[in-house]
Amino acid sequence: MINLELLSSALTIVIADTIIKPKIEVNDGSVKIIYEFSGMTITELSTVFEIEQCFRLDFFVEKVTLKIKHQIYNSMSERYIVR
Repeated sequence: MINLELLSSALTIVIADTIIKPKIEVNDGSVKIIYEFSGMTITELSTVFEIEQCFRLDFFVEKVTLKIKHQIYNSMSERYIVR
């Protein structure tokens, strides 16, 4: 079984001076990783099987955190576009 607290700690990201630790919800084999930042919510979906059976957990963690950082940076940059 997945230790959700450890997984949440591993998936924590830092942007500028903000530390964002996700909430993780498990329901019938599906896993929701929920990040909340500046009024924005970003959710990454996975499965218990994918996490438990992945060859290297660090690859999974890196994939998720990079994707979330990319989405946050994109949304932040859109706020500063002069139109």
